[in-house]
Amino acid sequence: FALTLFLSIALLFLSFAAAFAIGKQLDNNTYGFLIIGGVYLLFALLVYIFRKVLIDIPILKKFSDIFFND
Repeated sequence: FALTLFLSIALLFLSFAAAFAIGKQLDNNTYGFLIIGGVYLLFALLVYIFRKVLIDIPILKKFSDIFFND
């Protein structure tokens, strides 16, 4: 739990830093935040599209190993 919390906080700060850096290059912080938000939306869409390969199948394999080996 603590590791996930610290990684989430680190990702939050890195996202703000990247948004401000991109905004400085474009002379508009709004564009930096929109770009970072778009990257996260694209990432979420890719995870949603490939959810069976990334999430469902590995979880089913793990639970079937646990269930059938005991």
